[in-house]
Amino acid sequence: MERKVLIVDDDSEICELVSIALRNRGIKVRAAMTGKEGIDEFNRFEPDLVLLDNRLPDLAGNEVARMLKETAAGKKALIIAMSGVEISQEEADVALYAGHIKKPFKLSDMVEYVKEYLK
Repeated sequence: MERKVLIVDDDSEICELVSIALRNRGIKVRAAMTGKEGIDEFNRFEPDLVLLDNRLPDLAGNEVARMLKETAAGKKALIIAMSGVEISQEEADVALYAGHIKKPFKLSDMVEYVKEYLK
């Protein structure tokens, strides 16, 4: 079964580099640059995992996460926050994040992190 990951980040370089690295490992990937685009793409793509920037130009990542978790597909998907600042456990619980990756990150660490969550 092919695994699917959605990257939602307003940094096009992060989207591109992480997409390439995950595709090279047989993972189907799509990316979005805003919260609204991310929600729309999530509904079309129904990924297993979402890598979600906590600060997007239109919506906060925790708002996007809560909206995704209200859908049938969202209840099954894991959402991993990506942020340049630490996310408190309370914030992670409210947003229903399964985990957190602190930016900047090494690409190899990101790939290993995603592979672990997709097991």
